[in-house]
Amino acid sequence: MLELRLKRWLPVTTERIFITRRDIAATMNRYLAKEEPGVQRLLRPLWKRQKEIFNEDTLEQIIRIRSVPQWLTDKWFEIANEWMDEKMIPVYEKTIKAAGTLIEKRVNESRKQDFNFNMASASVFKWMTEHGGALIRQLSTKQAASINALLSHQTFMGITSPALLAERLLPLVGLLDREALAVVRYQSELEAAGIPAETVREMVEKYADFLHKNRAFRIARTELANAYNYGQWEAIDQAVHAGLFPGEVEKEWLTAGDENTCSECEDMDGETAKHDEPFSNGYMVPPAHVQCRCSATYSVIRS
Repeated sequence: MLELRLKRWLPVTTERIFITRRDIAATMNRYLAKEEPGVQRLLRPLWKRQKEIFNEDTLEQIIRIRSVPQWLTDKWFEIANEWMDEKMIPVYEKTIKAAGTLIEKRVNESRKQDFNFNMASASVFKWMTEHGGALIRQLSTKQAASINALLSHQTFMGITSPALLAERLLPLVGLLDREALAVVRYQSELEAAGIPAETVREMVEKYADFLHKNRAFRIARTELANAYNYGQWEAIDQAVHAGLFPGEVEKEWLTAGDENTCSECEDMDGETAKHDEPFSNGYMVPPAHVQCRCSATYSVIRS
């Protein structure tokens, strides 16, 4: 009984695995800034391959049924999966390894242990196959619905020429519905203003290219942040299961802490949870949304 009373009043100490609360965020953002341009460049060939399906027969079928056929949606998804295996899996592996190795280094510095992060873990492979590329796969299926919705727009009404339909549809591949609609509206405004057709085509292509660049940036930022945050969590989890910590490991949600932080994430800033339990928003680790810049930091709670 005396022992229980003593334990109850023993002070609780927190041992941060990182030097400062901002250490992890700064490290992650440096990594993302370095790697994002490469991922953005990888997306262009994907969208190019998906556009190549629009041959004359395909376009005539779309004109006939006034919608994107299911086989085309399936093909887009198939191309995205092939591209993921070829181009993005190596990116995820590199990112997870970089994040996990940083945790490995900090654990060994703080615990004086010989901990080695295991990239060959089954859980790493599972994450890459189940969670990697979620935005890319989602976009490949959503773009069909987006194009279907636009086929009834006045810009597409009365089109019977496969060549003209291709000119109108090709800039939309790789864009979400709101972005695709913005392109269509822009084209309608230019045509209504009496601008020559060739000039309209060039201006529309330039505008769509601008939207594709923004879309590529958002995908790159989100996919890399997702893999990086997971890599650190996975390394922590491996260290916990190896018995390297003298107490319970706690994670803390950390925002970028600037004027661009959204209200959703601002409310999460500083929230803590056990390392193997989700935060109150349902996520195990950030990011919480597209282009989220949040990260998680870890501490050992000892009593």
